[in-house]
Amino acid sequence: MPKKNYYNVNQEYAEKFYQLPMVFFTNEKYKPLKLETKVAYAILKDRFSYSVKNNWVDDNGNIYFIFTNQELMNMLNCAKEKVVKIKKELEKANLLEQKRIGLNQPNRLYLLRPEVNADDVYLISHHNDPSALQPQGSSIFELPDHKASALQPQGSSIFELPENGASALQPQGSSKIEPYLYYTSSEDTIKTQENTQLDFSPSNYTPAEIDAQNKDLVKNAANYYTQTDTKDTVIFNQDTYKLLSMWVKTPKDLARITGIVLNAKNSVVKELKKQNIKYAEAVLNIDGNRKLSSSDIQFLNEMGIEPHKLQKEISNTMRRVLNRTRRIYDEGKKVNIENYIFGAYKNMFQNYADEILEKREAISN
Repeated sequence: MPKKNYYNVNQEYAEKFYQLPMVFFTNEKYKPLKLETKVAYAILKDRFSYSVKNNWVDDNGNIYFIFTNQELMNMLNCAKEKVVKIKKELEKANLLEQKRIGLNQPNRLYLLRPEVNADDVYLISHHNDPSALQPQGSSIFELPDHKASALQPQGSSIFELPENGASALQPQGSSKIEPYLYYTSSEDTIKTQENTQLDFSPSNYTPAEIDAQNKDLVKNAANYYTQTDTKDTVIFNQDTYKLLSMWVKTPKDLARITGIVLNAKNSVVKELKKQNIKYAEAVLNIDGNRKLSSSDIQFLNEMGIEPHKLQKEISNTMRRVLNRTRRIYDEGKKVNIENYIFGAYKNMFQNYADEILEKREAISN
């Protein structure tokens, strides 16, 4: 008789873990923290249920702790000097706040959320993905499944990729393109060498040539990023790409900005899903190059969703961001533009979503 794998209470408790925020290992602000300080944060975070049980919640609904240094020493299994150092390091990193209550009473300890910037979003969401710059969600940077690219002829073709998904720039295995790559004409003496392949790497071009290529790609982004003959979904419309073409210098920068905005949008969608919002994806429906059908518009309008208004807000937000950063630079100050873009768009998407949900509720009533 096969052995039965029962759930055992001892095993269940042995598999309980403290959770360390991943941002502690991606953000330059938190990476220098001592490991024991990071662990202490995780232990305190795990005690939130204990705080709620003891009604350690202030008038604003914020959770706090009431622990003496001795209790923290027992909890963290360390000496008083170590507890004091840990608390100071957490306070310095804006991860802990102490509020005095009264004479001979322990301070209230407030655990604070770590800050997350655009770089953290990239690193955390792609920590198992080597392609860290590829934005999340559907975008122009990936071809849709089973759909031909705008540059790829429709139907059967000798340029068809093999089923194993070999790269178009580096043939692998057997492919219909191989006989034509190395074809030798019997009517002339020019032969294609077997080791000759297309190579668009920057090392093959002079700095002047690369600069000209970048300028052309950025200048015409409004045309090829939002082609109407493709079904790729993009987050910006032509107006926004024309605006960005006056500010960015390389396609890489353009892709970076697009990825940051997509991540801001997906962050809000993720929060909506946690709240079990119906049709969370549709609330922030974005397609910069697609002409919505009348049935699509009717469906979205019935839910209070206005995709054209959202697209306009996306353009306006980019102008506000660029205007604000220009003013900051004019004042001789510095700004982390990626953080600013992410924060501005996340706020915009959240405000828009809140407005849509209010309309949806009004319509349903």
